[in-house]
Parts: sequence; structure tokens; C-alpha cells
Amino acid sequence: AGQDKARYVIQEVRRARNLYETLGVKPSAAAKDVRNAYRQISLRIHPDKVRSRGGAEEAESLIREAEATFKIVSSAYEVLGDEGKRAAYHRTLRTKLSAPPATSRPQQKPPTAQKPEQRDRWP
Repeated sequence: AGQDKARYVIQEVRRARNLYETLGVKPSAAAKDVRNAYRQISLRIHPDKVRSRGGAEEAESLIREAEATFKIVSSAYEVLGDEGKRAAYHRTLRTKLSAPPATSRPQQKPPTAQKPEQRDRWP
């Protein structure tokens, strides 16, 4: 069960399109909620806590994935956990969203298995 939870969290972090989705919180989330989301995710994917029921090769693969994902989650928390960095990131994100597309091709949305409202509650 622990391996399945770790793989699920790793998969959700990879699907994230911004730092808020990485931690599974809304942009309006309080600092306490950001911290709690970070802690919950960290407990599930920390390389020292991840164990695999498979062979040594599968275990090493899962640990490598967990390490990479843990770094992403830690970086997201570093930005969203600091009010100044979070405000700057939020401004940058709004600027990117309001800017016209750089190409004339229509932009395609990446496929998601869940609706955005449900994604905010995944950790």
C-alpha cells in the first residue's frame, strides 16, 4: 500500500502544471495549508521512507523517482512557503497566463484524469 501511495503522489507531482498543483493547494491557500500539504507529500515520497515490494532493481527505480520528486516538492515549498517568493511567483504566473501565446498554433491542454477542483485535494 505504501508503494502504491508513493507512486500515486509521484505521478500527481509530475502532472502538475505549476507550483500550486505540485503541492495540491489553491493559490489562495494559507501558509499553514501549504505547510501541511508539503508535510503530507513528503511523508509519502521521502526516499528514506519509500520501500518497494519488488526486486532490488524495482526498489532502486522507485527510490530514484522519489528522490527526484522530493526535490521538486521541496523546491515548490521553498517558494510557496515564503510570502515574498510566493507573491513574486504569483505575479509571474498571472503575467504568463495573461500574455498572448507566443505561437499562432492553438494551444492544447495537457490531458488530466481529474477535474481541477478535485486536484486541489489530492495530498
